[in-house]
Amino acid sequence: MTRKDGGGSAVSRAAMTVATLVLLATPACAQTRPDHPSATRLQSAGRSNDSAALIVRYSRSIDAEFDTAEGAGDKQRLMVGDCSSRPQTCRYGPLARIEPRLRRPNWEGPSARDTGVTARDSGEVIARIISDGPYRKFNVQGRDTVYWWVGPREGRLVSIFTSSKRGVRPLVSDLEVGPHYDPLYWKQGLARWIWKDRDEAVWGTCDGGRCCRSSGL
Repeated sequence: MTRKDGGGSAVSRAAMTVATLVLLATPACAQTRPDHPSATRLQSAGRSNDSAALIVRYSRSIDAEFDTAEGAGDKQRLMVGDCSSRPQTCRYGPLARIEPRLRRPNWEGPSARDTGVTARDSGEVIARIISDGPYRKFNVQGRDTVYWWVGPREGRLVSIFTSSKRGVRPLVSDLEVGPHYDPLYWKQGLARWIWKDRDEAVWGTCDGGRCCRSSGL
């Protein structure tokens, strides 16, 4: 039995109250939605500083998508100098970690085909570097967070390392993409430092089943 009074049934008033709360809550949720570009297209940036601001803004909007779990990324002191020279000039540098995206960005997946965005006109941020000190390579400016963007620029695939420090120009570097014919070869996003006698390099999963590598020079 539903109790009724002059203002209508209790059930009806409750339903109206819930509906009103839903209507009021919808705009509030919409306002808290992060405002970020759907693709980091360098074509939309006329100057290098514009490119840096675009990449940093996009990367910060996907902050929760970087994998901080142990084993997904890598952490070590970066080498400074040259261990292959005689006498050796290498020494330990800043302590830095590299964290991959939780998902493996796929330039040429179904969503990319549906929107017309492919590796030929758009790239993606695949990892970030967090360091406690400066490192000339990878554009690390003191205690800094640098975002590793991979994609096309001026007709070739490149890496762009963008410091979160205001006013720092992005560093354009090499990009080597390794194919893997099994799209499930990498089960998750990964990122690693690669030791070399002369310097360091970075490696990370990218574009679905592929992997990306850069010297950071």
